[in-house]
Amino acid sequence: MAGTLVRCRDAVDALVERVFGLSCPPVHRAIRQAGFAPDAPASWCPRCGGSVGPGEGGADGCASCRDEPSIADAFVRLGVYDGPLRDWVTAGKYDGWSEMLEALGALLGRAVAAQHALEPRRSIIVPVPMPWQRRLYRGIDHTRLIADGAAREMKLEVACVLRKRLEPAQASLSAAERRRPRKGWIVARKRWGGWPLARATVVLIDDIKTTGATLRTCARMLRELGAVRVIAAVLAVADEKGRRMRTPGGAAGDRMAS
Repeated sequence: MAGTLVRCRDAVDALVERVFGLSCPPVHRAIRQAGFAPDAPASWCPRCGGSVGPGEGGADGCASCRDEPSIADAFVRLGVYDGPLRDWVTAGKYDGWSEMLEALGALLGRAVAAQHALEPRRSIIVPVPMPWQRRLYRGIDHTRLIADGAAREMKLEVACVLRKRLEPAQASLSAAERRRPRKGWIVARKRWGGWPLARATVVLIDDIKTTGATLRTCARMLRELGAVRVIAAVLAVADEKGRRMRTPGGAAGDRMAS
């Protein structure tokens, strides 16, 4: 019965694409056909999100991050920035595939909820901010779409608490340039009555983690606004070269079901 329903849905999807000339396939079919599933939690460091092998990561981090300031109080990811996940994130950001960003956000929200028990009345989702100039140019706020998908899955509210000034795109900077301290590049937005973050747990959403500088700065700002716990949650982690040889999650059976 389930197989028949899947075949019927695929037939309808194909007809819609042919009639309306859609450039992107429906998200559920794209994810299913790619065989994608989020990485198992044991496959990444809970402190920095980088890929780790058996016994390489623990509560105190991994060899790459133990001597570095923490990014947040916890870390959750869907996978490594590679393969179909990389293609989907890129298509979402630069080609406006908003449905895919929201679908991946829902998967991310499910992963966060599976690992962390959150009190809805004391938890909130905050997307990493996007400069308004870049948002206007692209016509899309990709982190907000990811956050919206996660919020629907987790039954939490989204608050755009932070503001980011326009700077060179992260992809154009070296790792050293990304890590370099930048004063005032991320600040809290003004809001009458302030933000409801006192003693709150914040799920901080972003698309890609590279050096962690952006997430770390945002987490610090959120704590200054009263948050007691910040969980960094990203779609993908751009691993360092030495880590890219690992296969996160191992066999398909070891991966979190989507």
